[in-house]
Formats: sequence, C-alpha cells, structure tokens
Amino acid sequence: HFFNQLYGGMDLYGVGGAWLTEALNTSAYTFEVAPVFTLMEKIVLDEMCKLAGFTDGDAIFSPGGSMSNIYAMNLSRFRKFPDIKKTGTAGLPNMCIFTSEKGHYSVSKGAALLG
Repeated sequence: HFFNQLYGGMDLYGVGGAWLTEALNTSAYTFEVAPVFTLMEKIVLDEMCKLAGFTDGDAIFSPGGSMSNIYAMNLSRFRKFPDIKKTGTAGLPNMCIFTSEKGHYSVSKGAALLG
C-alpha cells in the first residue's frame, strides 16, 4: 500500500488511538469539556518535555511540519514583539526570515499567513 508521505505504513498503536478517540467521540478543547483527556494530554506533554531535557517547559501537539514551522515563526515574532496581541501587526517594522532554497515550503506559506 502507498500512503502518500506516510511511508512507514500503518501503525497499530495509531490505529488503536484513532479507534479509541472515535469511539469516545469527545471534543478535547478545554478542561470543562474533557477533563480526563486534558489531564492525559498534560501528562504526555510533560513527559515529552522531560525527554527533551526541559524541566519547566510548555508544549502543544501539532498536526505536522507545516503547522510546527508556522507556530515557531509566530512564537519568534511574539518573543520579539510581545505586545502584538494587543497592538496587531500594522505598527511592526518590516521583518525578514532567513531560509535556504532547500527550506521547507511552509516557511514561505507561514510568512504569507503571518504577514
């Protein structure tokens, strides 16, 4: 079977997780809606941070490389301009992103999205 960019084929743990998620049919947006799933997510992310060497880190799950790069670009901009959430992008100076021609296509997509 060919699964486009998922060259490894089917992962039985992934199938089990997808089956469980679909069977429970919950929306895990907030603690009030899905307290058990929210706590499970927090524990998994805390353990992943520990594996990466972060004792006091924060994390999110990301659907793939494109969104991970866009999240990173957004966080970089926020770190440089922390008031952006209040003031918007109109007053920001021109910014530049360095990448190579071998860089992931999501970098230019992120630049267009983030302004």
